[in-house]
Formats: sequence, C-alpha cells, structure tokens
Amino acid sequence: MAQYRYRAIAADGRKTRGSILAESEADAAARLRQQGLQPFSLRAARWREGTFGLRSEGPGRRRREVWIATRGLAALLRAGLPLAQTLESLIEEQEDPGLREVLADCRAQVVAGRSLADALAAHPQWFDSLFVRLVRAGEMAGALETVLARLAEEMRAREQLAGRLRNALAYPLFLVVVGVAAVAFLMLRVVPTILTMLEDLGQAIPAPTRMLQAAVTVLRVGALPAAGLAFAAAAALRLALRDPARRIRWDRLRLRWPLVGPVWRAAAASRFARTLASLLEAGVPLLPALRTARGMAGNAAIEDALARAEAAVERGEPLSGGLMGGRLFPPALGHLVRAGEAGGELPRMLDEAASLFEQDVQRRTERITTLLEPMLVAVLGGVVLLIVLAILVPIFEMNQATGL
Repeated sequence: MAQYRYRAIAADGRKTRGSILAESEADAAARLRQQGLQPFSLRAARWREGTFGLRSEGPGRRRREVWIATRGLAALLRAGLPLAQTLESLIEEQEDPGLREVLADCRAQVVAGRSLADALAAHPQWFDSLFVRLVRAGEMAGALETVLARLAEEMRAREQLAGRLRNALAYPLFLVVVGVAAVAFLMLRVVPTILTMLEDLGQAIPAPTRMLQAAVTVLRVGALPAAGLAFAAAAALRLALRDPARRIRWDRLRLRWPLVGPVWRAAAASRFARTLASLLEAGVPLLPALRTARGMAGNAAIEDALARAEAAVERGEPLSGGLMGGRLFPPALGHLVRAGEAGGELPRMLDEAASLFEQDVQRRTERITTLLEPMLVAVLGGVVLLIVLAILVPIFEMNQATGL
C-alpha cells in the first residue's frame, strides 16, 4: 500500500487535508468518500517508506497537472463553491508554478466577467481547443461540473493508456539502445585494433574476418553520408506529405502495415469515439461534434472517411451506416454506434467502444513487445557472435600455425 496526500471538502463545506493509505488513487478516493469527504486534490506522497533513505516523486508533466487541476475543479464545483472561489482554492494548492500563474490569470478574467472557456482559450499551451470547446458547452448547458468531471476521467484514461504503452515499449527500446551501443563499440574500437594486429603479423585473413573488415570500413566511411541521406529522405517525405492527397494515401498505407497497422487503427477509433462521446454528453449537436471529433483521429485517411460519414449524416443517414461503409474502421465501432442509435444511448455506446479499442491497443502492444523481445535478443546476440567469431577464427589459426 502507498500513502496519498489529499485535500478535500467536508460535509459542512470546510476544506481539510491529510494523508491516507490505499492501494491506488481510485481506492484512496473511494475511502475518502466513505468518510464523507469530497477530494479535489489527491497525490502520491512525496516521501515513501521502505527504502534506504527517502525516495521523492518527480514533477508531473504538464498533461498530468491539467488532469489533476480539472479533477479538483470539478470536485469543488460539485461541492457548491462559486467558480471564482474554486479557482482561488486551486491556485493556493497548485504546486506547478506555470499552471498556478495560468489559473491566476483565468480567475482574474472570470472575476472581470469573462466566461471560463474564454479564459482558458487564452492559454492554448495548457488547454487545447477541444478542452475549451467542451468547457464552453458545459457552461452553456449549465452542467460545467459534469463536463469537467468527464474531461478529468477522459484524461485519466488517456494517461493510463499512454503509461501502459510506455511501459510495454521501455524494455525493447532499452535492448535496442544497449545492443546498438555494444555493436558500435566493438566495430569502431575493438575490431579495427585486432585487424591491424593481424595484418602486422602477416597472418592470412579468413573470409569471415575480411567481411567484418569491409563492414567496419563501410561503417566508418559511410555512416555520415548514410545519416545525411536518411535525413534528406525524411525531409523530402515530410514535404511530400503536405499535399492532402498524398497524406491520405500514406496514412492508408500505414494502416495496412503488419503488426502496427491494427494498433494505429484501434487507437484512432478510440480517440474519435471518446471525443465524440464527450461532445455529445456536453450537449453539442451531432454534426458539429463530428467535425471536432474527426480531427482527433490522428490519421488523414480515417479523417477523410469520417468526413464522408459526416456528409452522409448531413443527408439524413445514420452515423452507423457511414462508419460501417468504410473499411478503415474496426467493425465493432459501427455495430456499437448502431446499437446506441437504436436505443438512444449513443454517448454511452461510444464510451463502450472507446474502452474496447483501448483494451485492444494494450493487448496488441503487449503481443508485439512479447514478440520483439526474443527477436531483438536473438538478432543482437547473433551479430555479437559473428563479430566475436570473425575475430577468434584468425587467432585460432595463428595459434595452430605456431604450434601453440
């Protein structure tokens, strides 16, 4: 169990703070609510016991800070505090100096009579256009605390998925970095020295060693030109992809790549479904919500297919028909949207679809990393083995020739 520090609103409206032992943040929040407290700030304790000395928690990234602030804002508004007072409480409790300054400016604008959405829109480096639009929709519908709670939950789900992906890819990336560094050290430092020694001794160089010698020469002479050529090719590709038609063809091709293509497809469907559900829950009409949500797919080919689905909806056709007609979408998305349209629960079914695709992304990513790890170990081990053999074979032959 870990220790969590909290700040919460008691039943009588008083603010309180303290710490609690729990298995996770969700468990800590549930225990606090059982005690009649509404938490608006909940963080893992900076100092944890059980290690030699004390281990500190590193500063959170900007995205995490916005998520925590959004969750606190929703909790305070739900507790009945006015918006200006809520922002003032968040400013007092905020540890990140950058976000504290942003919240102070937002409070000043709110006190001056501007809406919260307008105040947030002045800081696009912290709050993107989708965040601002959802807040504006919540203010217009009189359900700001509900929209903020949903935003916080969506950011939490996104952060958890990103964390799982980072954890899954950390070990393969570590293997690649260490393996490439080891091979580069052998090829550029150890191998040339040994080859020079063999040449000085007049020893006949066998074929594997000559191949290794050629590889070292190519690596030394061609490394910089190859890097320059790769950089030029990447720059040319980037320029070519500025053309919308080429970008659509390229992104459609990416979705067909083995292993990673289905992951990108599921991730794009998840982002689209989650965003559309949030917009519809906030009271945004379907067509404007589709225009906003399609930009969250992150793939030009899928965005183009969503534009065609949007045109079909504008003609009076159901959204499920447009989604099922395009081959770029996972079939489950169209089926769940059709069920939501039939039952009048489209936002809930979109949430279900987003959760389903997030699980699919995690499952496929774990499968890829499970395949990658032994492959990387085998490839890097094989390369090192070939290098060692190419060095040892002439040494053994030399020892045999001298009778040692």
